Amino acid sequence: MTSNFSERYHRGEYKQVWQEILQLGESIREEAVYSDVQNVVSETIDRIGSNIETIVPRLVSIGYRFGYCWIQPDPNQPFSYKERKRYTSAIEWAGNEPLIFNSIVDLQRERLLMEERIEQFTGINASTIIIENIRRNVDTLKKQENERKSLVERLEQLRGDLPLSIRTWYQKLGEVNFVGSIPEHWRKLLDEEAASLSNNDERRNKLKSLGFLDPLYISPL
Repeated sequence: MTSNFSERYHRGEYKQVWQEILQLGESIREEAVYSDVQNVVSETIDRIGSNIETIVPRLVSIGYRFGYCWIQPDPNQPFSYKERKRYTSAIEWAGNEPLIFNSIVDLQRERLLMEERIEQFTGINASTIIIENIRRNVDTLKKQENERKSLVERLEQLRGDLPLSIRTWYQKLGEVNFVGSIPEHWRKLLDEEAASLSNNDERRNKLKSLGFLDPLYISPL
């Protein structure tokens, strides 16, 4: 008997469908349900990507600042060789951190745009040099897509089958990094609200902890 998870998911039964999928355990890889489950996972990952694209500008609009802007020279120390070395090391580390959002879909979109451009330029008898340059860029993008997908396959060869959600995340998206800084006035409001509560009130510690980083962060492979 075939499943109808995908159809129900599109009807809005998100939570129930996922609960039933989780209950299947390892049997999700059986032929009768695998493709249907994979469709649900793919749709879920697409929704996550869309939500990330929506959330980022909203956070910026209310004062959140993405990135590692807190990496600054120590105001209480001379900017000596030791301090410069610490600062430089921190900046270099931050430069190797993931981007806010980087998706393999971006590579695919860029490749499709370039392929359309090739057709347009070919249609107007544009210079062969221009067309060949675009073709080389298309080949580079294809190579990058294949490399990122092959990383998943190589990981599975080493570790065995990945959960479908993780596998699909890295096949369709890749990395996300919401590390950043909250506005100072947010922190003051949190501190003031926490100070108004008694030391025994559980909400006090929860409010104080909100001022510390716990961002959405998924490293690339």
